Amino acid sequence: MARTPKLDLTGIEDRWSAADRKGKGRRWRLRMRGLPGHEKPVVELFDDLDAAIVRRDELERAKKDPLHRIDAGRVSLAEVATAYVASLRTDPNPPTEGYMRTVAMVLQRAVDAGLDDLRMPGWAQAAISWIAQLRAKRHGQLTDAPASPSTQREYRAILGGALNYAVHTMGVLAHNPLRAIPARRTKARRMDVQSRLQERDRSKIIPIEALRRLVADAARWMDDVLRAAAIAAIERHKGSREQAARSLRVHVSTIHNRLARAERREDPRWILACLLTYTGMRIGQALALRWEDIDDTAQTIRLRADVVGNKSGIEAAIEIEPELREILAQRPRDGELVVPDPAEASGRLCKRTWLRDTFDAFLAKHGAKDHSAHDLRHSFVCLLTAMGIPTADVRRRVNHANIMMTSRYADHLIAAYRPLVANWKGSLRLRS
Repeated sequence: MARTPKLDLTGIEDRWSAADRKGKGRRWRLRMRGLPGHEKPVVELFDDLDAAIVRRDELERAKKDPLHRIDAGRVSLAEVATAYVASLRTDPNPPTEGYMRTVAMVLQRAVDAGLDDLRMPGWAQAAISWIAQLRAKRHGQLTDAPASPSTQREYRAILGGALNYAVHTMGVLAHNPLRAIPARRTKARRMDVQSRLQERDRSKIIPIEALRRLVADAARWMDDVLRAAAIAAIERHKGSREQAARSLRVHVSTIHNRLARAERREDPRWILACLLTYTGMRIGQALALRWEDIDDTAQTIRLRADVVGNKSGIEAAIEIEPELREILAQRPRDGELVVPDPAEASGRLCKRTWLRDTFDAFLAKHGAKDHSAHDLRHSFVCLLTAMGIPTADVRRRVNHANIMMTSRYADHLIAAYRPLVANWKGSLRLRS
């Protein structure tokens, strides 16, 4: 009598049914580790040994080939994602590592949101609803605002790519369910690309009226607010400094000290604005400018190559405008830097970063609201070009790395300045 060959039961255990201790209800437990898309072991129970063996062989093929479908009745997005990302890495022209991390992150978030079963009824509607509920991030933190349309389109495109892979390569889906739902399109602005670029660039140019206010003598001084408040309190209390001190909740000696101050003091941001307006240098170059860099004989300013604001890394000498030369001639040269350190009304010095941090507020106060220090550089280039100065000379004066950066200022920007500078004869005339 021939012996029955011994079955290979690797991974299959003989389990007794809890309802029948005598062995009439035998069950078989299948336990398999290392399956793609499964961090924990897969454990399944079978009443029939042959079904358990067939299932084990199928899982073994899945371990060797991630593209093999594990479950005939359920298509897992996690398994499709694993195979899809693996195919991206083996592509002859693979995408960047950052994009592949983004793909893996999006698909994992979709699985965590309950979209793992691709054959679930209404899966496409659930996916679109999940994408619409995405929240925007700011400084790494989720906000209450919805995600931008571009982010939502990116999520849908990544999901669509994984589903197309499941349809055409893996063969586990008959069609892409997302294709049945048309993509939501935002209404485009009735403005062509060129008009949008012109509108954006035009906002960087400061009007000449605002430039005149920035370099005028009126912007040079700032009033002592505390001194003015002390004088007003004394007037309200009919000349009594003691009562004025109590109303301001300060000591009476503080009132005496505030009255002894000057009525106004020079704003160091004014000379900074003058340098930026008349030279077009960057704010880092202006803050680091020394008196020794100014050559009164040659009437030039030396832009040092080692200054942080010098992006080109090239040392250059630029001409000094006549009006700027008059401003610098009236200033005392008692310090090393042209732009002095800021100081409070009491005389105590402030950090030099105060100049950069509050410069936008200074611009807004004197008519250049919603502008920055770099907009003065854009305005300077447009002013020189509007006066008819050759592009090569403009490039040298603003120390651009190449002439292409200088020539990008289109005619629609210069047109706003051209009729106003027709009689300037090559020199800025903002104070006259």
